[in-house]
Amino acid sequence: MSPPHSLSTVERFSTPFFSAKANLRLWNEVAEISSAGLTIDAASAGFRGDLYRWRLGDITLLWPHATESVVRRRPTTGGEERLLVHLQGRGECLQQQGARQCRLRPGDLSLCTSELPSELRTTTHDMLVIDLPTRHLQGRVTNLDHYLARIFPSHSPSVQAFRRFLTSTWQDGIAANAQANAAWQHELHQCIVSMLVLILRGADHDVPAPSGFDRIARIVGTRFHDPALSGQAIADELGVSLRTVQMWLAANGWTPRDYVAARRMEAAAQMLVTSPQTSISAIAFDCGFEDIAHFSRSFRRHFGMPPRQWRITGGAPVSAH
Repeated sequence: MSPPHSLSTVERFSTPFFSAKANLRLWNEVAEISSAGLTIDAASAGFRGDLYRWRLGDITLLWPHATESVVRRRPTTGGEERLLVHLQGRGECLQQQGARQCRLRPGDLSLCTSELPSELRTTTHDMLVIDLPTRHLQGRVTNLDHYLARIFPSHSPSVQAFRRFLTSTWQDGIAANAQANAAWQHELHQCIVSMLVLILRGADHDVPAPSGFDRIARIVGTRFHDPALSGQAIADELGVSLRTVQMWLAANGWTPRDYVAARRMEAAAQMLVTSPQTSISAIAFDCGFEDIAHFSRSFRRHFGMPPRQWRITGGAPVSAH
């Protein structure tokens, strides 16, 4: 496998219009050139979307954020078979390919092939998508068709590792932009393929069901950027009562509000150090804060120093002289 011939940068597309119809038309144009055979219909009025796209040789990485949608993929002809990997972030997605159907919840992963029609019905969501030639997995994974339209659950250790890897990779790619080099992108290409192989090879091993606390942690880990995330929102997503969520967290010394806030602070602290080119206000927004002043006060109260000092020192206290 040879490295990409040219350096690829992360591209961003946003729906700029007041008209939902115009936004949807633009979204479909971007979708078709990003991953062949895609069409999107709005499931409700007022469609909006935001998409990052990154091409790594013959792999395309997509990170869409969109309102409720129906995504259909028609079979492609005349080219090689491609595999579509969907890793759910915020929201839910009902995926169907042929007679198979599965529902993705935050952190879950699934696959489908470009050779069969498929449909994804989503709530308001974000999702990590990988579009790659199937040949990269052939010879390394047996009976690949067995894994199509099947849930790889969020509590699988290999799926969790893959999600953390992809999220960090996207942050690095957005921050590095044109400064990333082709050799690094080539190695990244190989890592993505190898981690997918790891997930598929381990798919048939029994994975213990997660505890209530672990289920909450999974949701908060994928939705901490959502300002509307609350104890009630977590309960709704899990299909349990708010009291149950409170009990699961209390057993580990947390309230819903404090746990969500702590996870947001941990994510912000990491991003301040690992994404030095990203502005503090952008990090605050990415971590679910809508007010930069509130973010700065909360960060200082949590860590004992303001975000800017944390970025400079890497979290180490400054010695007095």
